[in-house]
Parts: sequence; C-alpha cells; structure tokens
Amino acid sequence: MRRLASALIVVAGLSVDVADANLIQTTPVLSSGSGIGGVNTVLTVQSTPTESGCVAWNGAADVIGAAACPPGVPGGNESTGASQTQTRTLAQLAIANAAGLRIVVNTNEPGGNPITLTQLVLRIYDGATGAVLFTSSLSAPITFTFTNTGGGTSGFVFLMDAADAAAAQGFFANPANRIGLAASFSDAAGGGETLYVVNAGVITLCPVITTAPASLPNGTVGVPYSQQITASGGAAPFTFTLVSGALPGGLALGPSGLLAGVPAAGTEGTYTFRVRATDTSGCTSDRDYVLIIAAAVPVLPPGLLLVMALLLLAAGALMMRRRGVA
Repeated sequence: MRRLASALIVVAGLSVDVADANLIQTTPVLSSGSGIGGVNTVLTVQSTPTESGCVAWNGAADVIGAAACPPGVPGGNESTGASQTQTRTLAQLAIANAAGLRIVVNTNEPGGNPITLTQLVLRIYDGATGAVLFTSSLSAPITFTFTNTGGGTSGFVFLMDAADAAAAQGFFANPANRIGLAASFSDAAGGGETLYVVNAGVITLCPVITTAPASLPNGTVGVPYSQQITASGGAAPFTFTLVSGALPGGLALGPSGLLAGVPAAGTEGTYTFRVRATDTSGCTSDRDYVLIIAAAVPVLPPGLLLVMALLLLAAGALMMRRRGVA
C-alpha cells in the first residue's frame, strides 16, 4: 500500500498542505494542431545546461518564476511570450475527468540530443482563491534518449495513475479550477521545451516502432556497400532520415532506408550516427549506429603479378634441378 507524503506549498503567500501523488509516463504521442499556439501550452522553458520553470495561480492572476515553484524546482527559465506560459482552466482544457488528463512534454533540442526531465509537478488550483487543491509529481527523473529537432505537438506523455486520478476527481467538478505546472530539465543544449495539457481523447498514442538491424556490417574503402534499414510497428510506409552524426564520404541514406554507396578514399575510420524512422502518422523511432570503414585492401598491378608468378615458377624449376643433381 502506497503512502501519500504530505508537502507544504507556498504560492503568493498562501500555504496549504497537499497530497503528493505520482505521475507516470506512457507512450509518446502525436496530437492535433501545430506549434505552440495550436495546443494548450502551460509552460515553456529554455536555458542550458539546466532549465527550470513554474507557473501558478493566486486567485486573480498567474504567478511565474521562483515564487510559483514547489520545493526542488528553482524556476527562472520560463518563456513568457504569447501562449507560452500560463495556467489553464479545466473549461479551457475541456477536461472533466481526472483520468483523461494528459501532460505532453515536447522536447525541442538542437541535434536531437538526449535530455533528462528531473522533475515534473502538476498542481490543481482553486479558481477563486488560488489554493492548491491537489499536487502530483514524478517519483524519479526520466531521461529521453532522443528529442525533436523542431517544434510541434508530438512529445512524451504523462498521466496520473488510477488511484491518484480517483483522488483528484472531485476537483474536476469545478470547470473554473486551474492547472499549473513546474518542471526541471538537465543536459539541455539550449532548445525550448514546451509542456501542454490535453484531454486524452484528442491525442493519438504512438505505437512502439522498432528499427532494424540492431547493428551494421563493416565496410571497406573502395568496395560497394549496401544495407537496408527497416522499421516495424507503426503505420507503413516509413521515411528514414539521418538526425545526428555523419556518414562516411561516398555513402548516403535514402528515404526508403537504404544505406548504400562506395566509401571514398581516405574515409577509413569509425562513424557514429543516428537514424530516425517516421511512419505516416508522424510517430518516430531512433536508433544509434556505429559503422566501421576499413582501409582499402592493396591491389598489385597486373604486370607485377605476372613478374611474381614467373619468379615463383623459376624458383620452383631451380629447386627441381638441384634435387635432380643431388
């Protein structure tokens, strides 16, 4: 039996005791709409190498920054442009059921580098007083091994587990109550991370897409190379792209997943790169590859081969004569 810990939250001078529940991660999603303005964005943060932000409600207006943050989330890296950071009413979100609430974390890091979500806190505020009615948070940091290289509405989705959703359900009866978020990231490379809240009914859960093969065969300079990369588990056909790293000169990755060409002279070495498979719904899967290109095998000129063959024949004939004399 899990015990809910008690936490003290202070927002705009108001102190309340709230239950600290757990948020859980489910599969990535692709939702309708596009860009920051196309979804109910609640929080946007951007900095490097760590980034953190918070938005709360005091009964009359949004509170952004450190004053809005729970313990363990420092804040201060919020983006405050139009539609970037603000609390949302349950009416705006069209959510009347706690079990249907989803938090989507849209990570937008340059180069698709990994990033760690060190904390995520969901809070429900009384629309009239700003009192914190319910709090839910991560139990442990989560590392996303790849991130998007452009903005949009895809992302990693979180929800309250069944027990916590049941505990929070009573606060969803008032459509004027508000949702606020707090989040911290590490290993950020300067991209902007957006967090939005949606009803589960308007998002599409992405299936698990598997990219194969698990590893690539080695190649050799000057020798034709061909390897088909495939994907399964999503909506075919898939499109394959190189999202980070570099290929050896002379090789190219086609949209069908065919990695082919002739490694150019001087390209021997080890190459590390990431390939992304995207299905027709926009769901993706990344796989990191290591490709070793060996130096070209020396090839002797035909004339030299003939001379060497004649010398071997002559040496053999000489040995035969010597044995005959003996």
